[in-house]
Amino acid sequence: MSITSRRIRVCTSSAAFNDYLMQDRLYVELYDYIIDFLHDDHSALRACSLVCRSWLPASRSHLFYHLALDYGDPRRIFAAICSSPHIASYVNTLSVQDSYRQGWIHGDIIFPRLLKRFTHLRELEFNLPVPGAKTLWSTTAFKEICDAVSSMALQSFTLRQFTFNSPHDFLKIVDTCRHAHTLQLDSVDISTKTHLSVSAPEDLLNILPTSTHDGLVGGQAEIKRLLLRSASLPIIIPILLHPRSPLSFSATTTLTTNMSMDNYDIMIKFLGRFPSLESLDLEIEPSCELLTLIRPMLILIHIQLIMKLI
Repeated sequence: MSITSRRIRVCTSSAAFNDYLMQDRLYVELYDYIIDFLHDDHSALRACSLVCRSWLPASRSHLFYHLALDYGDPRRIFAAICSSPHIASYVNTLSVQDSYRQGWIHGDIIFPRLLKRFTHLRELEFNLPVPGAKTLWSTTAFKEICDAVSSMALQSFTLRQFTFNSPHDFLKIVDTCRHAHTLQLDSVDISTKTHLSVSAPEDLLNILPTSTHDGLVGGQAEIKRLLLRSASLPIIIPILLHPRSPLSFSATTTLTTNMSMDNYDIMIKFLGRFPSLESLDLEIEPSCELLTLIRPMLILIHIQLIMKLI
């Protein structure tokens, strides 16, 4: 029987162990690529972030990519960001909720300060209370939140179940979306019940501060996907259709909106401003008279969509 001797290397210090690992280490980019496959496994990402310093950026970029805020969260997250400011740069999507119907957003003095920290944010959504309990912010809270949002280059903005105090407040929030390609205003109304005069949109735009967004002074956002559900469309649409509106719909391919007898005339005008439309989701009030009026228009839109596909 022959015995073959084998040499076994024993690492007696952490430095020697690190040197041993360095001999078989992959390029950092390959580790990042592997970690990317774990983007939806937060337990695995947290484990990866503890392995070594070089794995930390890739792990954090996925861990903090999407952040959800609810009642009680802003103070805790703000404290974490104050101690580690670089964390805020990883947040790409922010979802703000009021699950407990506390109306906490307009009374939380930390929230606007926290919002200003997310300078790299690309998607922002406010998912507020369920139908029948629309949110109305105080004037101070609205101004502070608008100031924070205006410093961002948002590509997508969503606001659900909200009531604006005035048409000017509506225009101010729309003006913060000059980089956006997706705009969703779902069940968003304006508290005033009177329709705008012919000169009202011009007057509103005259008092709006000049935009200072990068490369977009006086420019318009090219909205590609628009969701607009509202009981205040006769007030909202004239603002959106004004030549100096912050938004352009020439490149819009997807539109979801609602129609009733009260907004029929203005909606016909509105639908004529979407030359690139490919998909239309139109929620129609159950009225025989309205269906009779709108049927020829729907047939025409259907033919136009078919012609684009040929």
